Amino acid sequence: MSAEVSVPGPGTATSAVPRVLTIERAVLGRNAERAAENRREFRRRGVLVLNVVSAPGSGKTELIERTLRDLGDRLRAAVIVGDLATDRDARRLARSGALTVQLTTGSICHLEAGMIAHAFAELAPTPLDLLVIENVGNLVCPAAYDLGEDLRIVVMSVTEGEDKPLKYPVIFKTAQAVVISKIDLADVVGFHREEAWANIRGIAPQAQVFELSARTGSGLEAWYHFLLTHVHRTGAGRAARRLVVRGRVQGVGFRPYVCRLAMSLGLAGGVRNVAEGVVIEVEGPGALLSEFQNRLTTEAPAGAVMDEVSVTPVEPTGRVGFEIVPSGPPAAPAVRVPPDRATCPACRAEVFAADNRRRHYPFTSCIECGPRYTIIERLPYDRSATSMRGFTLCPPCATEYHSPADRRFHAEPNACPACGPRLALWDSAGRVLAGTDEAVKAAAALLRAGRIVALKGLGGFQLLVRADDAAAVGRLRQRKQRPGKPFAVMVSSLAEAEELACLTDTERRWLTSPENPIVLVTARPGDRLAPNVAPGLRSVGLFLPTTPLHHLLLAEVGVPVIATSGNRGGEPIVIDEHAAIRDLAGIADAFLVHDRPIVRRADDSVLRLMAGEPMVFRLARGFAPWPLPFLERRATQAGAPPCLATGGHQKVALAAWTGHQAVLAPHLGDMDDVATRVAFQGAVRDWGLLYHFEAATIVCDLHPDYFTTRWAHTQGRPVVAVQHHHAHAAACVTEHGLFGRPVLAFTWDGTGYGPDGTVWGGEVLARSAEGWLRRASLRPFPLPGGEAAIRHPNRTAFGLLYECLGEDGLRQHTELLDALGLSQQEAHLLAAMIRRRLQTPATTSVGRLFDGIAALLLGIREVSYEGEAAIALEAVAAPDAPEWYRVSAGDWRPMLRAMLEDWKAGRDVGAMAGAFHAALAGWAKAESETLPGWDVVLGGGCFQNRLLLERTVALLRDAGRSVYWPRMIPPGDGGLAAGQLATCLLQPTSPR
Repeated sequence: MSAEVSVPGPGTATSAVPRVLTIERAVLGRNAERAAENRREFRRRGVLVLNVVSAPGSGKTELIERTLRDLGDRLRAAVIVGDLATDRDARRLARSGALTVQLTTGSICHLEAGMIAHAFAELAPTPLDLLVIENVGNLVCPAAYDLGEDLRIVVMSVTEGEDKPLKYPVIFKTAQAVVISKIDLADVVGFHREEAWANIRGIAPQAQVFELSARTGSGLEAWYHFLLTHVHRTGAGRAARRLVVRGRVQGVGFRPYVCRLAMSLGLAGGVRNVAEGVVIEVEGPGALLSEFQNRLTTEAPAGAVMDEVSVTPVEPTGRVGFEIVPSGPPAAPAVRVPPDRATCPACRAEVFAADNRRRHYPFTSCIECGPRYTIIERLPYDRSATSMRGFTLCPPCATEYHSPADRRFHAEPNACPACGPRLALWDSAGRVLAGTDEAVKAAAALLRAGRIVALKGLGGFQLLVRADDAAAVGRLRQRKQRPGKPFAVMVSSLAEAEELACLTDTERRWLTSPENPIVLVTARPGDRLAPNVAPGLRSVGLFLPTTPLHHLLLAEVGVPVIATSGNRGGEPIVIDEHAAIRDLAGIADAFLVHDRPIVRRADDSVLRLMAGEPMVFRLARGFAPWPLPFLERRATQAGAPPCLATGGHQKVALAAWTGHQAVLAPHLGDMDDVATRVAFQGAVRDWGLLYHFEAATIVCDLHPDYFTTRWAHTQGRPVVAVQHHHAHAAACVTEHGLFGRPVLAFTWDGTGYGPDGTVWGGEVLARSAEGWLRRASLRPFPLPGGEAAIRHPNRTAFGLLYECLGEDGLRQHTELLDALGLSQQEAHLLAAMIRRRLQTPATTSVGRLFDGIAALLLGIREVSYEGEAAIALEAVAAPDAPEWYRVSAGDWRPMLRAMLEDWKAGRDVGAMAGAFHAALAGWAKAESETLPGWDVVLGGGCFQNRLLLERTVALLRDAGRSVYWPRMIPPGDGGLAAGQLATCLLQPTSPR
């Protein structure tokens, strides 16, 4: 036996040479006895032995070389290489940095236990984690020679064919793993994966199969984890921990992330969805467990929100490998329901790639994107619990789904053209005009021709029409009976958005965010959009494509399109294609539909940048359900029973404390229409099933005639009624976690039922230990006709003028009646109504004050949607107008008198409108000075006016006040339920 002198150590790579041993025939024999001795010695030293078996040319040397090189900083490894004469492979492996012993066996064509014992003795002084033995010679040697360890790896190359297991069954029979190498050549040589897997499973059902390429790195992550977990199982210091993660951790790629993190560290165990969140059981060396725990929170997916991570030490069980375990049984969930997410850049690239199997597939998604909330039938979140359960994964999609290194690893909506949902274009009678391949092109041709297409999106139907065609936009307005409300515009890219609007960096980030909201931005002058898209406004609502279907359609159309809710005015958004044919008849010319069911509706979210921060106007797709963690903590501490909050009458959204979590539901709509009321009741039932709870208490608005209030009182459960503006204030306090601190709240909106029987809407509230107290309000004024005055702002203006000038004074100013479009007879009738208090409630509403001023300055006589007059007034207002006018102690009359003088003098309307906004902001500042040091919150729909909010915030901050306003909980009635819920849970007595 002879030897070379150089013995490389770990980390030496480029100049290392192997130790060479020449084995004489005399060492052969006593094979079984020597094998047992080897086993005892390996285990005494805590060394894992890996036998790599294959024929020459299979790629085993390349596999070992890359494995040892990549894991060199995590394993102390050595290699024993057997060969008849050459040391070429041994020198190559030595360059990986591993200690290498070359066994030259002379005429012996394979290794045996005695040879291994001699080689291992040469390595004895060096601590080792892993010993790799590369066998030599004919392919039956593993059956004839027991080398002393049972971890056998068989390497087979795709170039050898998928029938190799059938040719050499003896070497596969005892394999613990089979590596199919050079997998990147599979398509080139016609290698059949499924046949290879079947042949391996038939001979070695116990074997784990890896498809990889040492050249490209494909599949190596799973192979490395397999190896590391076996090494860690044999080493000392093994421990185990059980982690329970609560929060938004289902449907956001969290389990695949956990699996990959554990695999990268070589840890064993599993992760599964349960009702309370995600449970992780992990074991391995203690230092690596600590690293896993630290990285778990710092490297989590962007969509994950971890509210709590509890860790419990447990006994290790000797598990090998890390897996995603089937979910636990349905129960009352503490896990967050994941929202839908817009198409990620990687999936978009696949959809437009010429050589990708998902080219032009409109339902492409991965763990980073795609439907979630709108397809979940129950929790925990698994494919079988979604509307994707009817689509069986094809073999390639199943491989992706089960491959830890793949970005579709356990992506529940995963699909492709072979196995997933399919698209079709229908005419107005439901007849198929085009199938999957041609449906997008045919729909795009209709849009280019100015036709209206109803598209089945993530959370319901959208009505589409090209946005640069005024006639087409006009047809949509006429058919949808939406004469003036602005439409949102979908653009194909951020570059196209830049052409239409002046964007800030923050607006760009939101436009390209996974939440994909409609973002209200400042429009650029130009003719790219039809003037009737957002008539008379400086702003436009833009958003980027939500799904691959939208991307494909926009690319074909070539121009921006209007994408508005698929419903008739006042009705809920349509979610079923057959119902769409009925409900959207006479509106849509064609229907672009698919066969993936929408479980629950979700409209598009709307967002605007206000004082440098995002403010959500409509909480829906991408954001909802929105968690209320502050309420959860307080309700959990108090042991509060489940309760449901129903919101108001407009922009209704539910909120609930389920006993495990507090959440605000997506926008439902206004309760004027019977269909929306039916949808409301359906949403209540759906949330009870989804979250496995039944409310012990129902919270509603104080208004006795709201549908939601009447419904609450028919449920046979205790009801807590919360005053409208108290709920607005509580919603903002809840979002910012201000309970327990002195708070002054300005809650300004259009309408809210006051306990004194008047219509509130310009309130200054102070929060005491007893609840919200009305500290001040806008001076009341008459609202002749009540609801009629809301639709006709000139009536509201008349009420303001009557209160300010008196009936005799109005008779002396006929020019004011002319400006309001009121005849003498109409004025006489309105005056009589006010005088007799006939259908003329008194109101303190700032929203109605906006209506009246807009009618006076802009001549607005009728509105077609809520807030139209105020939006028009903001659009013309000079943002830097000085405080010409004053609202003192809530009295708006001095302001109106001064404004009338300016109006008569022909002063600029924009300057007067700007000064009106400034006067209201000045009133807020003055009222705040009566309670110095108190936090100030702003709530109510009037603070969706950016000029009003920013002027108010600036004045309050200049005065040194801490001021808070809504961000994610809408400031308008869409956030009422959150405030109602907070009031019930934290201030259970009836508000004053």
